[in-house]
Amino acid sequence: MGYVDTMFGHVDAVADIDVLSRERVLTCGGQDRTLRLWKVAEESQLVFNGFASSISIDCVAFINDEHFVSGSADGSLCIWSIFKKKPVCVQKEAHGRGADGQQNWIISVAARRYTDLVVSGSSDGYVRFWKVADDYKSVENIFSFELVGFINSMKFSEDGEELVCAVGQEHKSGRWWTKWNARNVVVLIPLEYAEQ
Repeated sequence: MGYVDTMFGHVDAVADIDVLSRERVLTCGGQDRTLRLWKVAEESQLVFNGFASSISIDCVAFINDEHFVSGSADGSLCIWSIFKKKPVCVQKEAHGRGADGQQNWIISVAARRYTDLVVSGSSDGYVRFWKVADDYKSVENIFSFELVGFINSMKFSEDGEELVCAVGQEHKSGRWWTKWNARNVVVLIPLEYAEQ
């Protein structure tokens, strides 16, 4: 296998990456506070700008071909449309505030593809399940699941029957805090859905 292509654009390290079915790659650039949708075949990109208050956009996941979700260090969970440069929905302090009064960072997000279900994981140890409105302009917290540690990464199984979580004693990007009662583990959460 040989060298294929390099795409330039972010001015900070790429913090997360996701792909769906098309030749498109979605990335977030941490402290540059941008998300980029790379159109690989056309060698072009769309730039989506976060707010100055977001500090760092650390995680991103496609919901479907036209929408995606991101999480940031200021605790904001955002829903985006590929047709808008700014988020269509911002849920501030999605994981509340810690004992120190600071917002709990959103460290990871995942989406059950082509549905209205997204999840966020935080420094508070909670996995929060969110229902995205049909117009993508609001989210509703429908369930929370507590784990001990930092929820550093999450993915749904292909059939959506399980949520796989990477949990650690420390944040995936640095050693700001250590949760000594946590273990570095992979947690499988079985899911059941109500009949619609």
